[in-house]
Amino acid sequence: LLFLGPIVFIFLLDFRTAPVITGLSDVISFTTRTGTQQGVRSHVLRVETHRELAAWVKSIVTCTYEACTETGQVSCPCAWQDEQCELVLQLDKGISLIGHDGQIRWQYPFEAIRATGDDGNRFLWIDFGPPSDELVRFAYAI
Repeated sequence: LLFLGPIVFIFLLDFRTAPVITGLSDVISFTTRTGTQQGVRSHVLRVETHRELAAWVKSIVTCTYEACTETGQVSCPCAWQDEQCELVLQLDKGISLIGHDGQIRWQYPFEAIRATGDDGNRFLWIDFGPPSDELVRFAYAI
């Protein structure tokens, strides 16, 4: 996912591991998805062992967490329900949407996120699950 700000853009990483099915495939791989100004780019990386895969996953999670603790907050412009807003991610507070008038439209802890998705270009959706069961869809400002 790519979140664009007025001066800086932040790369967020998503990875999925490919299951190994004995006899069908002995390839162990994972995919990274990185946001760019041209949309989302995917890269499939192959590893030789499950231990290497675990080391990659641990490194990615650790480095991402460290970057988040140093940054503290990331915000980006977006459109939600035909309104220009600011999506704000704060490590200690979660995810918020701030309207053009400065009022909080919604705020959830990260633990409330059940699923996320994107179209690989400019649309993002977040499913916050129970108790609100809210599915939020919005467009990044490009």
